[in-house]
Amino acid sequence: MIESGDWITVRQQGQVFAERPPMGVWGIAVTGLIRGEVDTLAIRLPSVLAIILTCLLVYGYARGFISHLGAFAAALVFATMGQVLQIGRMGESESLFTLFFASSLLLWHLAYERSWNPTVMWSLGFGFSALAALVKGPQAPVYFATITVVYLYLRKDWRQLFTSSSLVGAGMFTVIIAAWQVPYYLKTDAASVMATWTGLASDRFGIGGLLEHIAKFPLETVTCWLPWSPLLVALLSRQTRKLLRDQSAMCTFLLTSLCVTYPSVWFAVGARGRYFMPLYPIVAVLIGLVTVSYTHLTLPTKA
Repeated sequence: MIESGDWITVRQQGQVFAERPPMGVWGIAVTGLIRGEVDTLAIRLPSVLAIILTCLLVYGYARGFISHLGAFAAALVFATMGQVLQIGRMGESESLFTLFFASSLLLWHLAYERSWNPTVMWSLGFGFSALAALVKGPQAPVYFATITVVYLYLRKDWRQLFTSSSLVGAGMFTVIIAAWQVPYYLKTDAASVMATWTGLASDRFGIGGLLEHIAKFPLETVTCWLPWSPLLVALLSRQTRKLLRDQSAMCTFLLTSLCVTYPSVWFAVGARGRYFMPLYPIVAVLIGLVTVSYTHLTLPTKA
């Protein structure tokens, strides 16, 4: 991109590389321009910065509902999950994708619960979802749309889906995607456009080995969350659930997000643990809530 000046089309060895949209490559290219060369640091720095910003996002979102201790615990949990520590220092797209998708989901929910202007709420959700789509394709908008629809249905507030504000948000999504998609189509062809959005996903679904994947993948998932995943067992405790009752709306949103999206990787034979990384901030906040409940259980009461 730097040498050719073409920042629209991703290429390898001069050939169109229609595997995914270009946001991840843009991050590396911009860092390379600033440094004067595309070296190891330029390749890895966008991932590191994305993880740091995601930690701040997790803290800010959690702080809107729970104590400083719980919010700090949630941010720390995300930063120190085994897979985050591994991928967060590599030139992979998952870190940037996680930042944008988590921003769309958490900022939308914070705006909803705090009764922000609906246009701002939907613009934040759809806007960051579009940026996430420019990193890894349709996963982000599908996740965002499905989660918000199910959550609003559970809250008996589904009319929020059919407002002028939601249309403005959808329009923002369309404009952001079109700003790259239209010139990309003009430079390539319809087949390249289709391959960019569907090529990777189509290879991950099949029948062969499905039962083995269904049996093994949950273990792989909780392994990726180590050393913190064992704390989630506390959610099975009646006492813990009772202490979390004051945060029922937040818990409903977090659990809905996980339950709605997990089947997309659980029943996809080609899925790997890192494909669920955009939901790790959700898990981190959930563990932060558990931390708060344990604190309440163990802190001595005043005489």
